[in-house]
Amino acid sequence: MKILAVILLFLLSVLTATSKSLTAYFETYPEENIGIDSVFLTEGDILADMRRNAVRDIHATWLNRTVPYIIEDTYDHSQRMEIKLAMTEFEEKTCIRFVPRSDETDYIIIRSEMGCFSPVGRRGGQQLVSIGPGCDRKGTIMHELMHALGFWHEHSRPDRDSYITIAWDNIPEDHKSNFRKYTEEDIDTLGAPYDYGSIMHYKNNTFANDRFKPTIKSKFPLPDGVEMGQRIELSDTDILKVNRLYRCNITHCPDAGVPKIGYRKGDNFQVASAVHYNCSADYVLVGSRARYCMDIGQWTGNLPVCLPSYKGGKLHYCNFDRNNSCGWKQDKLDNQDWTFNNRDTPSVQTGPKEDRTMGTQEGYYIFLESSRPCEEGDAARLISPSFDFSGTKACLVFYYSMYGSTMGQLNVYQRVSGKNMKKFSQSGDQGQDWHMTAVVLDEYSSFEIVIEAIAGTSYKSDMAVDDVIVGSCDILSSLVNGDIQDTMSCGFNNGLCGWTQAKDDVFDWELMSGSTSTFNTGPNCDPSDCIKGQYLYTEASAPRVQGDTAIIQSPMLRGGSERCLAFSYHMFGDSMGTIKVYLSEFGSNKELLWTRSGDHGTDWIREQLDFVPKSLYQLVFEGSRGSSYRSDMAIDNVDVTVGNCAGAS
Repeated sequence: MKILAVILLFLLSVLTATSKSLTAYFETYPEENIGIDSVFLTEGDILADMRRNAVRDIHATWLNRTVPYIIEDTYDHSQRMEIKLAMTEFEEKTCIRFVPRSDETDYIIIRSEMGCFSPVGRRGGQQLVSIGPGCDRKGTIMHELMHALGFWHEHSRPDRDSYITIAWDNIPEDHKSNFRKYTEEDIDTLGAPYDYGSIMHYKNNTFANDRFKPTIKSKFPLPDGVEMGQRIELSDTDILKVNRLYRCNITHCPDAGVPKIGYRKGDNFQVASAVHYNCSADYVLVGSRARYCMDIGQWTGNLPVCLPSYKGGKLHYCNFDRNNSCGWKQDKLDNQDWTFNNRDTPSVQTGPKEDRTMGTQEGYYIFLESSRPCEEGDAARLISPSFDFSGTKACLVFYYSMYGSTMGQLNVYQRVSGKNMKKFSQSGDQGQDWHMTAVVLDEYSSFEIVIEAIAGTSYKSDMAVDDVIVGSCDILSSLVNGDIQDTMSCGFNNGLCGWTQAKDDVFDWELMSGSTSTFNTGPNCDPSDCIKGQYLYTEASAPRVQGDTAIIQSPMLRGGSERCLAFSYHMFGDSMGTIKVYLSEFGSNKELLWTRSGDHGTDWIREQLDFVPKSLYQLVFEGSRGSSYRSDMAIDNVDVTVGNCAGAS
């Protein structure tokens, strides 16, 4: 028994010594995290996230300069004090504030994993900052919190080769990537000088094969008192960079404004403060009920407006904030569901960056998550409550985002007695911005709206919708006028550009490349690009008969002054029909602008028209089939510019 006891004591002493050795090792080289393979780390202590880097992206800094946190209970009193001291130094020397998390969506959780590491910048939701054994000293904790705030290592700056030399021959092959140099597109140095004494700088023998030789050599003598790789305190340059990244010189936002026929609660315009809005009785607030003063000196979102809810039927508005669907319901017969979100979607290079209403994580929107298990062609449909706008023309206004290289299709239907009538359709990549559209609805005593997203060919097909309004057209016209574009240009080479097929005609305009299928009618190819270009045409072969119409209408455009419409048309065929162009002002009847009939030869013809829309409007092209199949007509390159056509040319 005595021998066994001696052996046990020996083993215990070895384990204790090993533990102390590991702790001392991590304290000396906290970024190395040697032997840790449970997480994917880059540069030793950065929890990798390949979506984007922080300091080049305002969306990856912490909102209102505030970092909500949770410290797990596994730390003893001394360790918790070190964490608090690290946070206190930031709060004393910068405008950053660390606050215990209540219900914030984005926050850090400080947990004792094996090693010390953190992601760079705000990544969304809960994110881990590991302060493990040997990492629980104030300086090392500040190093990891600097990563969480949005900073990479100092030695990875784009200009580092002017200040240091990397001794590649003393770095193990599998650690050479930790000494990569980033480009100016990756890292913003914030105009600060290279800082040998930064708390973010490696020690001069980090990841060394031979600890007695450097892996980083300074090209200049270090300033007096400066130690490369110190983990004692924030350097003056560290403090400067934090304050610049978080714009600590900005303290206030401008006056938050008051909506007409409404009122505001709150007169504090300091950064991180909030104001709240309400409308008078019988008015609906369109926009956000709360706005926050951001650290860029601007309020979130736009000043909301108050619109009457009593005229011609109750105005219905939904911005989906705080996961509120406002009475809209998921269709149980589709393949996928619309999903609530309040930041960029999980997949890279697709979806919007943030909510449309607020422009920050405080607001929400709905989107189709097109990653697996979603497949090409899967549909998600959202169905509105039932509306009744008897006695007035109703309109639909909404914002959409369709960013992604394999973007699918977004459709909007007016549903009457269970029958869907398509009122809007858009497909293809439309960029990352939010786009507004307005649709004039058909007059029915009762109807619903259906918003349908159809997935594209891959995960890069996240489309989103926000700020949906249904109301009388005369009320909504003043609201949307400022958000509608003045001009338009479409060559139809990438789809319909937001043009929609009418549902009260007989057949549709079709996209075509090359010649039409019928001999001695229609163009041979696109007027601008004969090889790859597309145009719109009407196919006059059976089952079409004389007088059948195909009608297509443009997106909504802003009026108020003279406009020039330019377009190309092609009318070749010995039984050619008629093309008409109408002006359709928001909620009003159509006005004929131009018409042509008969055979106009084999060439494309360019036409220009002056017109003066008084308010929001759409352009409508109507093709009417002639007496036989030799009546294929085409249009292309439709452009609208401000001013008259003489000035435009």
